[in-house]
Amino acid sequence: MFPKPECLTWLTIYFTVSFATAALNAITIVVFIKHRNLRNRSAYLIINLAVADMLLGGFSTIDLSYHYGSICNIWTSDSGRSFYLRIAIAYLFLVCSLANVTAISLERVHATFWPFKHRIMKKRVYNVIIAATWITAGSMSLAYITLTEFKAWSIYFYLWNSFNTICLSIICISYPSIFVKVRYSSQGLHLSASTRERKLTATLFIVTFLSLVLWLPYIVNRLLMEASNYSIMLPFSLQLFFAFSFHINSFINPILYLIKIPGFRRAFIALFKIRCPQKRQVQVFPY
Repeated sequence: MFPKPECLTWLTIYFTVSFATAALNAITIVVFIKHRNLRNRSAYLIINLAVADMLLGGFSTIDLSYHYGSICNIWTSDSGRSFYLRIAIAYLFLVCSLANVTAISLERVHATFWPFKHRIMKKRVYNVIIAATWITAGSMSLAYITLTEFKAWSIYFYLWNSFNTICLSIICISYPSIFVKVRYSSQGLHLSASTRERKLTATLFIVTFLSLVLWLPYIVNRLLMEASNYSIMLPFSLQLFFAFSFHINSFINPILYLIKIPGFRRAFIALFKIRCPQKRQVQVFPY
């Protein structure tokens, strides 16, 4: 039994973060969709990430709050298939978010190493990438439900680890490669298009890096507990902090866009301005 005041404090924080995460990512989606000048091809992956983060931050934080609330005996825990269904939905959004971050790193590699091919790449390629992230997420979620039904948790444990290893390897190889290419390449230094691409790459690198920093403690902790059959357990307060840092990732991405993308910042502010209809003008918000 854990102290109820501590549990109530963390649950209040979780629900607040959940609401803020869903709201900020929903606004991010509206801003990118509403302003055509922001909606270049790379922005489709940012929008998809915002959708995944909105759902992950909203559902998973509530799910986590329910889980820890049951541990603290604030309410009764459910069991059986409804419990595993909630976990499967959480995995759906989590895998989609991680797969999308991985896809962004590969897209930035393509934009850096093959800039001319990248500029003429068709929009349908991005549609395929987005579909692939959700298909991958759906497959992992379905695998969890199926393997849980047959009590083959160890198989899913290795499947989940393999997925994480592949994604992390791609990310860790992609951005150092981009850095080396940009650092030692003198081509296109004075082209405005190249400058915008590099700024966008830097912004998305920060998004990816912070995602990994905030994800890893929680994921490593869960892996240690599952690998040791829950014989290795960190203090409850530390587990709550790791879970909070894991979910705060979905909250900070829109804030990073506000800080690092001037066009997004102007469009975000303009969304909340009240203007008279006769004075309304078409505004351009470039990256």
